[in-house]
Amino acid sequence: MARHTSIMVSKTLYQIGVITLVASIIWVGVGIYLSISQTTITEVDKVVLEPMVPSIDQETIKALSGRLKVEPAMSIQTTTESATMVEGEPQ
Repeated sequence: MARHTSIMVSKTLYQIGVITLVASIIWVGVGIYLSISQTTITEVDKVVLEPMVPSIDQETIKALSGRLKVEPAMSIQTTTESATMVEGEPQ
């Protein structure tokens, strides 16, 4: 009887594996088909496509170098204390 149960379990696992394989192949195929068939053409603003001017604005550099350093309003203080165990006290 144990042999019959073992064969049935093997057959069931084989069937589940085949069904899972077929479903995953169909899923990937549908995904590929949808990605190929749906094209999206987006309009890009003309300002984004214009080439950038490769010059450095000296006034901006002077303004940046003259800025004050900003200190954080609040700081996080960390402590590095470790617990010590005193003999005779319950834990």
